[in-house]
Amino acid sequence: MKDLVKRGLGYLVLSLSLCLGLLHANLSLAADVTGQVRVTDLTLVSSARVSRTAFEYIYRIAVDNSGGALTGVTANVTTPLTETVIIDGSVTVGNLAAGASGVSSDTFTVRQDRSKPFNRSALVWTVSGTSANDVNGVLLQGNPTDAAIEAVVDTDTKEYFGPADFLLMQSGVSAARSALRVILSPTATVGGVNALFESIDARIKISLDGVGIIVISFPPLDQNRNCRPKWRRYAPVLKSRRCCPS
Repeated sequence: MKDLVKRGLGYLVLSLSLCLGLLHANLSLAADVTGQVRVTDLTLVSSARVSRTAFEYIYRIAVDNSGGALTGVTANVTTPLTETVIIDGSVTVGNLAAGASGVSSDTFTVRQDRSKPFNRSALVWTVSGTSANDVNGVLLQGNPTDAAIEAVVDTDTKEYFGPADFLLMQSGVSAARSALRVILSPTATVGGVNALFESIDARIKISLDGVGIIVISFPPLDQNRNCRPKWRRYAPVLKSRRCCPS
């Protein structure tokens, strides 16, 4: 099977880990941080009448983080009230520094029966995010001059990715915020690979013994960040790469 993987992929590409075949997509790296991050206020962005009694309202949210730094924060809203219908209840907040407050650029949408008052206190929020200190994993072990592929061993940190770990880039491509599928050059060395990973605070999350295709994790990208770090320095390490797949 490993030989088949090597032949089929041929060490040709490095891409954002979107086709997470090595990951179990039903599990998520993000944790429930509702007790740490509170939605403190709503800001009305727009409203529109959709029927005689129904109006749609679009809001941004203000949040307060009472704990440590978080990445990939997402807030989801529900309500038990029949007069308030959640049209789009997911709000991407992004990264939050320790003890920080902020207002989301993303929004949520509700449809309200205006024959009854809109009850903000009946909105139930669930917030998820990842600790900024949770970029765990390993580096390659061995002599710095050893072949990197020979140093790859079975690794699985049991941390996986869900919807909150992705973002929509300006190009319109969905990309993992903090994961790359890396295909090593056959001539790469342990020292060269580790130097690259350490330069971007990356660690190996998933790998198979002797296979030069690994999944790494690193501090998350935001939507405006240039996804082209200085890869040219690492040409001896990576056979080739493509930052954002088409």
